[in-house]
Amino acid sequence: MKNKRILLLALVLALMLGVVWWWHGSGRVSSSSARVQAYSLLVSPRVDGYVVDVAVREGDRVKAGQTLLRLDSAALQTALAREQAKLALLGAPPRPPADTSPVNLEQARKDETMARQEVERLSTFQASTAVKLSRLRSQGANARTLRAAEENDRAARSALANAKDQLEEASKNRARMEQQRSAIRSAGAAPEAQLALYAAQEAAVRQARQDLAAAELKAPADGVVLFRDANPGQMLRRGDKALVLLPSGPDHIWVSAAFSKAAASRLRPGQFCKVTVEGYTGPELTGVIGGIIPRQTEGNANGRDPDEVTVHVTLASYDPAAMPLLPVNEKATVTVNTRAAAPEKTANATVPGGKKTTAPGGKNATRG
Repeated sequence: MKNKRILLLALVLALMLGVVWWWHGSGRVSSSSARVQAYSLLVSPRVDGYVVDVAVREGDRVKAGQTLLRLDSAALQTALAREQAKLALLGAPPRPPADTSPVNLEQARKDETMARQEVERLSTFQASTAVKLSRLRSQGANARTLRAAEENDRAARSALANAKDQLEEASKNRARMEQQRSAIRSAGAAPEAQLALYAAQEAAVRQARQDLAAAELKAPADGVVLFRDANPGQMLRRGDKALVLLPSGPDHIWVSAAFSKAAASRLRPGQFCKVTVEGYTGPELTGVIGGIIPRQTEGNANGRDPDEVTVHVTLASYDPAAMPLLPVNEKATVTVNTRAAAPEKTANATVPGGKKTTAPGGKNATRG
């Protein structure tokens, strides 16, 4: 009797374990294929030159502004010295007097005309005061009337003298501006052309300085050197791929996984998953389901199975600054626990209609 009870208890325990195993197993689905993807930064030279020094290796962590490699700058230094010499030959930048412009010269002529008209007006007025004073004297006017007439005549003479001085100054100013304008024209080049020539040479010097600075390639952001295609003695042309950087931060690296439609029907944004990457020896990776993108029928023409669904997996536990570098484009396996969901802050919305998702973090960059 006791043995029967033990056997019955064992059967019940086995049944319970089987139910638990089935329950857990039925909540897990795995990808049919997956690869590590990344948004990388391409570092290219902006000038041609031979590599004289490479300061980093693949896998090195770098800071923004850190020197990655140097090109031979001898030719660039010579080019800068040549442009600076051309600028020196032009002398001081031409600065023609502002009052030689046609507008100011016309105003000077108007000022002279107005001064002349004022002299003419005051000359007529002073003549009338002189005639009046002469008439009063001949008529024997009293002393008070004569004093008033004399004061008026003196004031008219003084105003006329001032007006003549102003006319003389206006005439000299107009003559000086006409002479300067004539001298500039006879020099064979307009002021605008001289200024344009000087400005063009200044721009050539600035460009030569920028080219010299570009001989030293610096890191555009904090990150890890994914790929190095530059070695000392190698000739690099403008735009050649010298290095590839993976920017710091988990948003720049993710896993693109393919699931069957049956398995994908059980996936929801925010579900946790386990990620295994071939060749990666770091801590266990966990991820979160992000965008779910049904593949279009025409995708089969590109070698993709139209009966599969592409899933964007965010690597929630991966810290590029503290963990070994994930091998980009390496094969991976994604196992999703469909019975668990991530916190809202780590979940991404499903992409409707099979449209492409935005790059993690909303950044646009070269895909590695």
